[in-house]
Amino acid sequence: MKLFVDAAPETTILTESTETGKNHYIEGIFIQADVKNRNGRVYPLSNIEKEMDRYISEEVYGNKAVGELNHPSIPETTPENVCIKIVEMSRQGSNYIGKAKVMNTPKGLILKEFLNEGIVVGVSSRALGSLRTLREYKEVQNDFKLIAVDVVQNPSAPDAFVQGIMESREWFIDNGILKVQEVEIIQNKIEEAYSSRDKSEKLIQIFSSFLKSLK
Repeated sequence: MKLFVDAAPETTILTESTETGKNHYIEGIFIQADVKNRNGRVYPLSNIEKEMDRYISEEVYGNKAVGELNHPSIPETTPENVCIKIVEMSRQGSNYIGKAKVMNTPKGLILKEFLNEGIVVGVSSRALGSLRTLREYKEVQNDFKLIAVDVVQNPSAPDAFVQGIMESREWFIDNGILKVQEVEIIQNKIEEAYSSRDKSEKLIQIFSSFLKSLK
């Protein structure tokens, strides 16, 4: 499965005054289905609805749905980078509308200062899944798994980041643990092996190395 990110089309910053200070919230469309996004992908509602229902019931209402400040390059949450907690999410038509509270974590405090200074931020989903390439777009398949909704300073910035780093890898689950497989490196080694004289020996070495990486 590939790890990919997609910026939400629009978000709104809300500020709520309390006796102890101000609470900041980010609200808007967090996931948009059935339309081609700026990364040339389409999330068919029929392919993501089951996973979104799981995420809302288990993660959001289980008080486990958090997001980081900027995207990491792994499909796991790094606690020290967490800045928001998603407190609400529901489907409206083909969109999933969310509301996230900015936390008082180290990265959350950085985000709060951004917001106090009027710096524009957005949210961007981080997910695992496979893609089917069609003529005009890439279609997200029904193995879609939402990892997190993160905060990004420039919602359009993930485009190059995804293409350059995240989508060159394949992730797989081994005994419940996510591992990364450097697909392009392996493919290049196989191509080189086929052009060499000792092809069989090199292919065996590549296969043995791959098996060791799974342990």
